[in-house]
Amino acid sequence: MKKVILGIIVCMLLIATAVFPLADAMNISTIYKRENTYGRNVNATNLSLTITGGIGLIFNTKNVGELNATNVIINVTITGGILGLIKISDGLIKATLTPSGVFPFHLLPLGLGSITINATARADNAAPVTKTAKGFILLFYVIIK
Repeated sequence: MKKVILGIIVCMLLIATAVFPLADAMNISTIYKRENTYGRNVNATNLSLTITGGIGLIFNTKNVGELNATNVIINVTITGGILGLIKISDGLIKATLTPSGVFPFHLLPLGLGSITINATARADNAAPVTKTAKGFILLFYVIIK
């Protein structure tokens, strides 16, 4: 009975030492491939930003990379209007944006005349993305040129 238990323990140890170094080596190569391929970060987190008009404005920030984007921040400024009376500055923060995830930000400005819209999306682990658009606002309806 003792020999059987001892044999099982030895077999488990042999299997464990054969499997775990192989799994560890696969993990290291996966990390190296993802984060360091000839000095380029091929699977980095990348953000894209779109501005859509209509009733108010919608700013969609999308994570087009393969890693989570952390501490995503979007800042928006809207200027213009008749006599330059429209001066809006707003922003929003989201903790994490998963790959292919979209972070919508809705804004309902009020005014009349041509406007300039500047939006910047950034994350701790991604380069900032800036979009500028010109448009026309009629009360709360915005037409992007």
